[in-house]
Amino acid sequence: MAGLIKRGDTWHLRMRVPKRYLAVAGRTEIHRSLATDSERRARELLPDVAAKILAELDEMAVIKQHPGDASAYRAAQKIAQARGVAYRPLSDLLEAPLDDILDRVWGRDGFGPKARACSECHAEGA
Repeated sequence: MAGLIKRGDTWHLRMRVPKRYLAVAGRTEIHRSLATDSERRARELLPDVAAKILAELDEMAVIKQHPGDASAYRAAQKIAQARGVAYRPLSDLLEAPLDDILDRVWGRDGFGPKARACSECHAEGA
């Protein structure tokens, strides 16, 4: 179900989305960087990364089936935790410096410094 592709010097997982998850995934394929230039290491990482993607799709399905339930909230927490984002109450986020919030958003999704620089331009009104 999951395979390897190389983009530039980096290996990526390429996985077809199982039919039961198409409604929550919103696409037919998922690509994830394996953050390695070694094919051997990429093959070692592939099963674990594919399993994590399937677990995340399971959690997304729970959220879609029970949007107002506590189970949906717990599923969202699991997804955030799997992506390395710790839960913080809204009141904390409202008082946090903008850079902290931007790191939570862009630091986890691979947008990196270019997106951060762009956001600084927008914040300055440029």
